[in-house]
Amino acid sequence: HILLKKEEEELLSHSIMSEGVNAFEQLLNRVFILEGLAINLGLQLWILSDTETFLEQYLPKFAGDPILQHPVVLLLARSWAYMIIVLGIFMVSIIQYGSRVGKACLLIAALFGDLMHLILFAIFFAEHGLWDFGSKFGVVFTIAIALARIIWLHIFFFNNGSVIASKYRETGKFSAKNKII
Repeated sequence: HILLKKEEEELLSHSIMSEGVNAFEQLLNRVFILEGLAINLGLQLWILSDTETFLEQYLPKFAGDPILQHPVVLLLARSWAYMIIVLGIFMVSIIQYGSRVGKACLLIAALFGDLMHLILFAIFFAEHGLWDFGSKFGVVFTIAIALARIIWLHIFFFNNGSVIASKYRETGKFSAKNKII
């Protein structure tokens, strides 16, 4: 009887913890949707509609440089913007309506993109002596969103309710036999 009581308490404790993890995961999903709408759609629409002003404000050190008005530079900025808009649509759609596995795949790719963004921009900022408000904001935002992705992925891969975690507990290893898709 005492053993049964202890098992019930553990089950209840796990259930409460699981609900908390699920609520936190949902909060992170909302953060990613906001990122998709505000950054990947909203900011990029501004770039498409007023590319020259965006470049002058994004890179104020080069605002007086005529190269920012060069048609090729404007085309590259607009091309970047429309690709990010497409990414934003994918992100919002998958986070809102996709499976957890689909979200995990998207967030792994996005995390890789965050890391590449940080590396490439850090090199650029260092080479050109840029460390203004825009560059600081971009770095801090990218690090924050990357951390949110890492937390979400940690929940997905290692939460007790995760398919991957349960397969790992069953076999003691990750392998091709433990496919989840």
